Amino acid sequence: MLFSVIIPVYNKSKIIQICVDSVLNQNFNDYELLVIDDGSTDESIEKIKVRENVIVLRKENGGVSSARNYGVINSKGEYICFLDADDYWEPEHLSTLYEMIVQYPSEKMFSTSHRIRQLNGQIEWNDILSAYDSSIILVDDLFELWLRKKSKRIICSDTVCIKREVFDEVGLFEEGVSQGEDTDMWFRIAAYYKVVLSKKLTATYQREFSDATKYYKNNYEWIFASREDDLVNDFRIPEEKRKNIVKYIDRYRMNNCRSMLFENNRKKAREYLKDVKYKADLRYIITLLCLICPDCIYRPLFRKMLGGMYADI
Repeated sequence: MLFSVIIPVYNKSKIIQICVDSVLNQNFNDYELLVIDDGSTDESIEKIKVRENVIVLRKENGGVSSARNYGVINSKGEYICFLDADDYWEPEHLSTLYEMIVQYPSEKMFSTSHRIRQLNGQIEWNDILSAYDSSIILVDDLFELWLRKKSKRIICSDTVCIKREVFDEVGLFEEGVSQGEDTDMWFRIAAYYKVVLSKKLTATYQREFSDATKYYKNNYEWIFASREDDLVNDFRIPEEKRKNIVKYIDRYRMNNCRSMLFENNRKKAREYLKDVKYKADLRYIITLLCLICPDCIYRPLFRKMLGGMYADI
């Protein structure tokens, strides 16, 4: 079995059929599909259990990390793929991943590209890979690419494919975390491994149906940021990548600082900013100016930043 596809489900009866059918309609057949029912109370499972080639595993409600972990533990594939019940794949998603694996058989983390269907129906996607000549790109340091391209949307849960043995080495999804548990996992893996990326758009993330969008709030306690000391002191990670990890977490802290300023919590804003490690960075200087300026100055300044080169931080 080459691929195990894991779909965690909790009360998605309105959309789950589209998601499951997008897997069953793949033009690549060497996979198993595991739907993990995380204690649904609606008709989600009834709508798909009649489908052939769908393995339904039920468990008590424990959150999306718990459901994904349950799927990983009970799967058999050499590579693990994830798809959220809100979203769907194009028919060539798995065949594209297979091509990437054939081209880079020694690598362990892969991701195609994805589009985002916004609440107003508008379709967006990240085209930062367009600068590369090849359609499949091997990235040594994903953090460096994130920092250089100022992007948060290079990979997502719907596009990643991870070799099974990686979970034995970095661990499973952090349970009991309500936000950022997926990015924590992808960043943890990217800290230790190269990443193979494809320009091909093979997945659609639908914000209309996403609970993460519906209940979104700024994540002030991102679990990955709490791992900074362990990662910085792990000499299995190349030195330059460790520096880039710190810079990326610095960017997260500066974003939290500015968000706290807008919530009129200057004390908490100062706490986030004092933890920034690279204080010579221009972003730090601008954020510090926002912190020491009165409201009537920093709010217009920050709005101008949002419309310019610092909109992503």
